[in-house]
Amino acid sequence: MKWFIAILLVLGMGLATSPAPAADRAQEAAGEETTGLTPLTKYGIIGCLNFCIDTYELKCTSSKYMYVDMFDDFADGETFWGVLSGITPTSIYAHTSQDWANGVVGSYTSIMLPGTGSIKALYSIYETTTAFFDDYSVTLYCYNASFTAKSGSINQKQNQ
Repeated sequence: MKWFIAILLVLGMGLATSPAPAADRAQEAAGEETTGLTPLTKYGIIGCLNFCIDTYELKCTSSKYMYVDMFDDFADGETFWGVLSGITPTSIYAHTSQDWANGVVGSYTSIMLPGTGSIKALYSIYETTTAFFDDYSVTLYCYNASFTAKSGSINQKQNQ
C-alpha cells in the first residue's frame, strides 16, 4: 500500500509541474504580430464560459481574397463561431462572413475585393459550449486573382 501511495505522489507532482500543451499554445497566441507569406496560424484558448470573445486583426497585401480557417484544436467537441468583418478598403467595410467550428468540422470565412489591393479585417471567435479552456487555431490565407499565396499578418487584439 505504501508503494502505491508513493507512486501516486510522484505522478501527481509530475502532473502539477508540467505545463499543458494548450497553455503553451495560448502564450503563442498572446504574443507579437505574425507576418509573412500565408498561410499564417495562431493558437488560442477561450476559458470563461460563453462570455468571452477573442479578436484578431488580419491584413493581406496585394490580394483579392482573404480566407480564414478556424478549428477546435483538439477536436474534443467544443463549438466556436468565427466572424470575419472587413475594415479596409471601403468597398469591403462591414462586409461580414461567419461560420461555426465543432470537433473536426472547421469554420471557413472569406472576403473578396472587387480588384486587387490591401485587405484589413477583424476576426472574432466566440465559444458557445460550457467547457473550460477551449483550444482553437486560426489560419489566415491571402491570395491574388490567380490564387498565388501573398503576404499577410495576424495579430491578436483581444484575448479573453
